Amino acid sequence: RLMKRHRLRMCFTIRCWRRAYAAGVVRDFLRATNKGAKLQRVVMTYTERVVLGQSLIRQYVESRRARMKILDSIYVQLEGIIIEEERRRIVQRVHEIRNLLRARLEGKADSRTSL
Repeated sequence: RLMKRHRLRMCFTIRCWRRAYAAGVVRDFLRATNKGAKLQRVVMTYTERVVLGQSLIRQYVESRRARMKILDSIYVQLEGIIIEEERRRIVQRVHEIRNLLRARLEGKADSRTSL
């Protein structure tokens, strides 16, 4: 019960902080704009900045997506190379073991030779 109260209080605190922060951002923007400017110009400036911010975020997301696609293709290529090298190493080891077992069956190899 006490934990619920504490969690609720923290939730309200965070919401109030966000609201206060947002109000501060708007207040700073209004102070930064010319005090003698008409309200329409202030709204236009604000809208332009919001649109610019949104386009920058879209460009960032698109470039990140393209970068991830390129890195993914590079990773797949490298993974294929590594898997192929591992396969070759395993096949070589299997051939070595087969040859050793054949030699033991024919009695040609020393029985103390390990696999």
